[in-house]
Amino acid sequence: MKKIILFGLSLFLLTIFIPGCSGGDNVIPPVKPIETTAGQTIAAMNFGWNLGNTLDADSTSDLTSETCWGQIKTTKAVIHGLAASGINTIRIPVSWHNHVTNTDTYKIDDEWMNRVKTIVNWAIEDDMYVILNCHHDNAVYNPTESIKPEEGYYPLAKDKEVSLKFLKSIWAQIAESFKDYDEHLIFETLNEPRIRKNDNGEAPCDHEWSFTETCAVCREVQSCINEYNSEIVKTIRATGSNNKKRLIGIPGSACTPDAVLANGFAVPDDENIAVAVHMYTPYNFAMDKNGSTVFTNADKNELATMFKKLSDKFVQNNIPVYIGEMGAVNKNNLTEREKWFYYYVSEAKKNQIPAIVWDNDGWDSYDGNFEEKFGYYNRKSQTWYFPSLIQNALLAAGTEPGIINQYVSDGNLISSEPDGTKWGISTSIAPRYFANAKVNSKITFQVEPCSDPAIKDSVLQLFDKDWNKLILTGSIDKGMLENENIYLPSQTGTFVYTIKDPDEVKNGLVIQCYGIKLIRVSFTE
Repeated sequence: MKKIILFGLSLFLLTIFIPGCSGGDNVIPPVKPIETTAGQTIAAMNFGWNLGNTLDADSTSDLTSETCWGQIKTTKAVIHGLAASGINTIRIPVSWHNHVTNTDTYKIDDEWMNRVKTIVNWAIEDDMYVILNCHHDNAVYNPTESIKPEEGYYPLAKDKEVSLKFLKSIWAQIAESFKDYDEHLIFETLNEPRIRKNDNGEAPCDHEWSFTETCAVCREVQSCINEYNSEIVKTIRATGSNNKKRLIGIPGSACTPDAVLANGFAVPDDENIAVAVHMYTPYNFAMDKNGSTVFTNADKNELATMFKKLSDKFVQNNIPVYIGEMGAVNKNNLTEREKWFYYYVSEAKKNQIPAIVWDNDGWDSYDGNFEEKFGYYNRKSQTWYFPSLIQNALLAAGTEPGIINQYVSDGNLISSEPDGTKWGISTSIAPRYFANAKVNSKITFQVEPCSDPAIKDSVLQLFDKDWNKLILTGSIDKGMLENENIYLPSQTGTFVYTIKDPDEVKNGLVIQCYGIKLIRVSFTE
């Protein structure tokens, strides 16, 4: 199979509609019976993205909660940009406890449910798989009494009665609201259920983010989570329609691999269950702000071993697994993160486990602060801060990248004058994309006239890094080739440069344009 690497330099959105889904943001799709198995649904997911720190933000109790952690209000363009990039799975984390209007009935605010449904529908319209969950509803530890109803749930025996009432009530409403959606909608019972510390730093043990079978508290926590998972699954199934066969993801303690691999983890007796795991592995490289900036062979071995363990216990026994959260923080180590993304998703793919990157929009680490720098997608412009990471992930997942729009900044792969209104401004393309160049490899450019109506002449020139002009050969659509330049009088066009000697591009390329905006560039081996 040919490898395709795509990257673009300006916004270009694709809108994909499914019959019956358009015509309104809250139009419920027609009932189409779910006929796919859990394994088939998981196999159809390539690489995914999390709408992080958005619907899960819980600092307010009205619709302003969506933006209270600094994110923009989600738009249809945000979702379309993801789909256009080639990503076909979106995990939508949602917190519910702060949107309950009555703690006796746990009635979810109608405006909040409708807002969640609007965003889900946008993704379904774009033929994306959607994972909808119960996110920051894990209360903090109360050492003296049970948690309060408005706080959500907690995985200890003393909190079980309040927790089950909350979880069953919440999930009954969610399931009823979405019961007619097809297999593209997946439910996830809980997000990182754990012994969450209180504001004083108190917890019944020190394993909030880990799991140890020899710890009695860990075993109690896992037992509660097993029961919560089981009761939520029963609640969802009881609502009928497509919820009878909908895929449901279930986690272990803190969503760690160790918890689900432990003997105490229980999978409900149900044919449409997947195990949900969060895996920022190896921690030293992927998540530790003070950790390694280099992706080593030892790191590869750790990843390969963990994926094999998950596959051996679950996948090989017809229980699918997906990675609900993954990612590597930005430590100004783009090249090493490129390696990590490709290897991580390749190993996941080999073991039939789709991966979904966590994105909190915290991308800029040039101040030396690497903590929680899990930003990849610029939601305001629908561009990617680090396009190569998403390209590598999509390629490793076995799918062609789509329009991976470039965020222009120092250290990235491309620099450009976006609209082509100034002659002499050069666009540089980094050499590593052409590492596998051969004779007759092709570079395809998609261009269009710039937005300035005063500019009548449109021209583009191509050079190697030594400023030797390259002759533009190959096919041209809707344009004119003359004197080694491409001219585009008033319309969009594409042209192909065919590599005659791999040395031409080993140090990268330089493009100069006037009156032309670069939309997309692709390299084909």
